[in-house]
Amino acid sequence: MPSVITRVIDAFIGNPFDLRAKARADLYNQVDRLDVRAEVQRLVAEGAVGTAKLLVLTVGHAGACRYPDDPDRSLPSRLLPARLWQALPRNRGEYLRIVMAAGRCYRALAEVLGGPSA
Repeated sequence: MPSVITRVIDAFIGNPFDLRAKARADLYNQVDRLDVRAEVQRLVAEGAVGTAKLLVLTVGHAGACRYPDDPDRSLPSRLLPARLWQALPRNRGEYLRIVMAAGRCYRALAEVLGGPSA
């Protein structure tokens, strides 16, 4: 059985339009309940930096879908301490650019397709 982290990463890095509204809402709740700092710290300590990066992108993407005009709510600087941001392959600003672009695309496609919204 895949872990919560694997499920949310797969869902948010994959095609969010494949999800039904209830499944999407459940995933947002799972993301909200994650102790992202502890999980990223654990993943980095285990050498799973790639998964830690995907988790940060997932949390940011979920935030950007809900708060497309508020970068600090999408991927808060306080999400991780500086030492964990430094342990990731990119700085927060680069992750922020990626997730905000993903949020804008999601919102635009949702409007065009009449599909899911956050």
